Amino acid sequence: MADCHSLLTAYNDAVKLSPNDKKMLRRSRNALRDRIRDKVKEKHDLAPKFYGQGSFATNTIIKPESGDYDVDDGVYFLYDETPDETPATFHQRVVRAVEGYTDASPVDKNPCVRVSFKAGYHVDIPIYRKIGSGTPELAHKRDGWLDSDPRAFSDWLSAKVDGDGQLKRIIRYLKGWKDHRDSARLPSGLVLTILACDNVRHDGRDDVALRDTIEAIHGALDANYSCLRPTTPVGQDLLADTSATDRSYTLDRLTTFARHATEAIEHPTRSRACAKWKYHLGSRLKCPEGDSLDNARTFEEAATVRTSGRSA
Repeated sequence: MADCHSLLTAYNDAVKLSPNDKKMLRRSRNALRDRIRDKVKEKHDLAPKFYGQGSFATNTIIKPESGDYDVDDGVYFLYDETPDETPATFHQRVVRAVEGYTDASPVDKNPCVRVSFKAGYHVDIPIYRKIGSGTPELAHKRDGWLDSDPRAFSDWLSAKVDGDGQLKRIIRYLKGWKDHRDSARLPSGLVLTILACDNVRHDGRDDVALRDTIEAIHGALDANYSCLRPTTPVGQDLLADTSATDRSYTLDRLTTFARHATEAIEHPTRSRACAKWKYHLGSRLKCPEGDSLDNARTFEEAATVRTSGRSA
């Protein structure tokens, strides 16, 4: 049986952000925090707070094949009483604060304000108000004020993490699969993270753990195609609006991924096993035995490479 554990962990190292990437993101994030803090203090006499959120905060972020990655950094406005201001007003406050910081104009999206950098990454700034000790409310331009607590989600995920870090690696593998295969049609990174946490199957080998987790996710979605948010708003079904076509597509892709994973685990030759993983994870998964596999254009081409050579 082919043991591809080390190949997958090397892939994990290839797709996660490097220390330099993280340092650059933190520097940009902190500079934007200072700018927002200063501008808002100057114009509105307010002192916003900040809290990192999303995959950067939970250390499950990957660098997409396109190279364009992001960090989410929430800005919180704290009040004793509810202010008489719309979400759009809060958005404009932040847009004006960050305008001119980079060459690209900030993009005022419905859930956040986006600031793009020449280096090929962007900072998304979701905006919240918090009244007293109440739940934070996201300023969504289209949908109004929405109860949302990203910090609680980070805490929830931290409680799920194992000492070896295998769960986070599995989350990165699934995000890498989504990024390589069909990012638009497969579930979001948030959904894949929750599904991985709810269905993780640990093993001493990452290839076996990933296969077993994929099978468990498929079984759960096949029985009930849903993904319930574990924190505020608790119980929200993040897959409720998925079309029947995309549901079928995701289940089919999971079926194929699990089947190829089993074939890879049971194959006697590591290079051929790696070709099956490579089809789903892309060229950043480096296979043994040279360029014939690394340069294969398709899974079918890679899978036909002769199996002569060492076995695992």
